[in-house]
Amino acid sequence: MDDKAQADKRYGGCKCFVSESGFSMFALGVEGDRAGWLYDVFVSPRERKPVVAALIRLAVKQGARQLVTYEHPFLEWFFLQFGFETRIRVKHSQLNNPPQEWIPDSVASGFSCPDFLCMVRKDDYTIGPSMMSDTEDFASRAGTVFCDQYCASCGSELPALRWLNVFGGYQCRRGCGTLHVEGALTLAPWDGDGSASVPQPGRFSSGADLLRFAKQG
Repeated sequence: MDDKAQADKRYGGCKCFVSESGFSMFALGVEGDRAGWLYDVFVSPRERKPVVAALIRLAVKQGARQLVTYEHPFLEWFFLQFGFETRIRVKHSQLNNPPQEWIPDSVASGFSCPDFLCMVRKDDYTIGPSMMSDTEDFASRAGTVFCDQYCASCGSELPALRWLNVFGGYQCRRGCGTLHVEGALTLAPWDGDGSASVPQPGRFSSGADLLRFAKQG
C-alpha cells in the first residue's frame, strides 16, 4: 500500500487541517464513529508559538468533542484550557490491539508505556487557575529531560521539558504565564478490527469503546 492509500485509509471520514507554515496539523473525524474525534494533533518545534492555541481553537470551532492523549499533567492541563476534561484513564494492558502508533518508540528502549486519557469537551466549562503545578516537579517522571529556553511571549529564560521524545513545552512562571506545547499531542484513529466480541469489564477494543465508557461517568 502506497503512502497516499495509507493516508486515505487512516483518515477516512475525517477532515485534515494544516497550518499555514505546514509545520502543524490535526485531523477531525466527521463521519460515523469518528465524528467529533480530534486525531493526530502534531506541532513541530519549528512552528510559531501562537499557532498552537489557534490550532486547537479551530478544531473546537469545527466540532472537536473528544480526544485520546498520553497521561501527563502537562498535556492534560493544556487541553483543559479548551474545555476538555479527563473522563477515563486506561493502561496499555486494558486495550485490545490498539494502533501501533499509540506506543511511543521509547518503549522499545525499555521505558514503560504511558497510560492514556480519554478527554471529552464540556460546553459549559470554566477555565481554572492559570498556573499548573511547578513543571520542574515533573522531572521525577521517567523519560523527562529539561533544557533552557526563552518564553516566546515575554522573553524570560525558563526550563522547558521534553518527555519520552513525544512532546515538549513549558509554562512561563517568571513573566506572563504562557503555556506552550509541541510534538504529538493527540493520538491516531482507533476503529478496532471490526470483529464481534463480548464486552469485557475494563477492556476496550476501539476509540468508540473508550468514549461509551467515558460518557457513562
